[in-house]
Amino acid sequence: MNIKAHINRQTFVRLALVGIIPLILFVLFLWAGGWLTPERLTSDKLVNVLQQSGGLHEGYRRNHAKGVCVLGKFISNGNSIK
Repeated sequence: MNIKAHINRQTFVRLALVGIIPLILFVLFLWAGGWLTPERLTSDKLVNVLQQSGGLHEGYRRNHAKGVCVLGKFISNGNSIK
């Protein structure tokens, strides 16, 4: 009878580990995705604050002025075709 109780306890512990590990991974994915912390800092929130303090600069990226945003069209002349 004691051996059977020990086996049942071992089985329960193993099954609990099999269930707990995926549950922990699931919770970590939820946390990483921001589902558990909706007030978490995101890239959009950060850029909005930077734009509020520094102002809007037309023709430049929102987060810094180290790059210029341009709009255009590429027309190939066909010289690279072999």
